[in-house]
Amino acid sequence: MQLEEDDMTHYLASRPEQPQGGWRNMACARLSAELTLEKYSPITAIPRIEAPVLLVASTQDQLCPYDQVQRAVQLAKKGTLISREVAHFYLTSPEQLPSLMREQVAWLLDVLGLQRAATPEEAHEQAERRAGAAVEAAEGEAGAGEASTD
Repeated sequence: MQLEEDDMTHYLASRPEQPQGGWRNMACARLSAELTLEKYSPITAIPRIEAPVLLVASTQDQLCPYDQVQRAVQLAKKGTLISREVAHFYLTSPEQLPSLMREQVAWLLDVLGLQRAATPEEAHEQAERRAGAAVEAAEGEAGAGEASTD
């Protein structure tokens, strides 16, 4: 599988020309994915996972085919998919990352049974509702007090 030129340019732009320590991307032929894919494929383990599983994918991904990610979500007992209509290396681009992180945090809080923090707009609406309820309660108490003195 080969990346398209635009994807490779984007990928290389975020990587140093010489990785720290002079690391070279090499592996023994016996470790090649073509030889070991069936044996070490993560999709074979997914049905045995009891915990919730979150998969994040790109619909236009040339490295991790989207249909395989969808299959993994189907095989998971508690699978959730967050996807973006971008290529592989654009998934974590500045345009995608903020909303992607918000969705991941919301999923995690939901799985843990916790509430997420309200956005400023939601906090304002909640404060207005509480203030309105407090006014209604105070008016109700004042009305009840007047009724008992008559």
